[in-house]
Amino acid sequence: MTQKNNWKAYKEVIDSHHIDCLYHFTDRENLESIIRNGGLYSWADCEEKGITIAKPGGSSTSRSLDSRDNLEHYVRVSFVKQHPMMFVAMNDNRISNPVVLKIDPKVIWQEGTKYAARNATKNGARVGSGPGGPFDKHAKKDPALWRRNDDGRSSCTHCEPTNQ
Repeated sequence: MTQKNNWKAYKEVIDSHHIDCLYHFTDRENLESIIRNGGLYSWADCEEKGITIAKPGGSSTSRSLDSRDNLEHYVRVSFVKQHPMMFVAMNDNRISNPVVLKIDPKVIWQEGTKYAARNATKNGARVGSGPGGPFDKHAKKDPALWRRNDDGRSSCTHCEPTNQ
């Protein structure tokens, strides 16, 4: 995937905060499909490709909000390992056996990525694609998003489950 022209600005922020990985939570039942299909896909990409998500982390409301905000083709990742939405998904019984995947932070400086300083579908969320604004103000604690590659494959093909 193509890097942004100013990718070094992103790398500086990541390095300055000593961020060595991003995180994505899922249910353990989804791992086989993630591996079999070559990485993570957004829920909309899964629907388009006929990939069934055994235990989706998002609710029907979150999917409606994604569609409203044109975010249905993005996979959510975070700078924090214990993301609050993971506990919401557990409390709602959408996931029961959470696994946190470690993501290479290089996906941040790839073309097509976007960032939000809070849940991207929350009212008032600022979603941007450049350094400054949501990206470097909140690089240590808040979610990032990334987009699928031109071939439909997500940028996250180097995922590995953490032990916690």
